[in-house]
Amino acid sequence: PNAALAAYYCGRVKSEQKNDKGAVSQYVEAERYATRISDINLTALIQSAIGAALSRQMLPAQALTYFKRAVKYFHQAGNRKNEMISHQSVGDCYLVNELPDSALIRFNEALQIAQEIGDSANIADIKRNIGILYKEVVYNNEAAKKHFFEALHYAKNDQYSYTCFKLADIYSMESKTDSAAWYLQESVSHLRDRKNWYLMANFYFASTSIKERQQN
Repeated sequence: PNAALAAYYCGRVKSEQKNDKGAVSQYVEAERYATRISDINLTALIQSAIGAALSRQMLPAQALTYFKRAVKYFHQAGNRKNEMISHQSVGDCYLVNELPDSALIRFNEALQIAQEIGDSANIADIKRNIGILYKEVVYNNEAAKKHFFEALHYAKNDQYSYTCFKLADIYSMESKTDSAAWYLQESVSHLRDRKNWYLMANFYFASTSIKERQQN
């Protein structure tokens, strides 16, 4: 077990150093040791870590295989929270590959577990992800808004901010400028991560766009 854990944590360190190729090599070595000791939860963690490293390398098709294995092993180990997270990761891979129906199945699997274990933060995240799926892949704004509104019931702080921003974006596209401006203001006022320059830039451009529409 020590060799498997050591290799796994070496992989974690390399991931922190943004060396995902090196991390995968360590995780594969950890997997080799873990299979000898039949540690199902550790095996699941390794599968999930390999999937995450491959995702960061923009290899979602390869990552998918490992995330699916992680779901299976976490389920066997009774680790419900990590099983839920792995379902979300599978859904994300499907979404990148533009397979919204398959992604939605996995998001709903994750949502069911989140509701069963009372994980409000992940309920908010999953409902927002489903909203994003409808908004940006299926192009169904009404379904997207429904899930964003549901997410707001569970969201806090930055979660709330991100979800409000998505609603502001939809209302802006629909030329409902008053609603767009209100949700944008809600988004800005609840954002704690003020160093997220990408999001702050999006706030600025969205605000400018809304003001231009109001003037027209």
